[in-house]
Amino acid sequence: MLRSVTLVSVIVFCLLAPVTVLAGGHDPKRIMADEVMEKLNAGEDILFLDTRTAADWAAATSMIPDAIRVRDNATLEKIVRETPKERLIVAYCT
Repeated sequence: MLRSVTLVSVIVFCLLAPVTVLAGGHDPKRIMADEVMEKLNAGEDILFLDTRTAADWAAATSMIPDAIRVRDNATLEKIVRETPKERLIVAYCT
């Protein structure tokens, strides 16, 4: 329960940003916090990417558990390349 509350809080306070690198010329879809919660509650495995700047990340008081911090495009490209296409990737920032 605490994880869900923390997750919702972070998502609500973060602007969900689409992953644009390696999108294959397609527009990534935006997803709202309530849709993310529905998918989590249904047991879907979601990969969260924290794309906040170094300063914003350092100042953050809450973070999504197990989110991967993306510091540069090379890291993002590697993650997207290695993640199965069926897995939902949700990128967020402030």
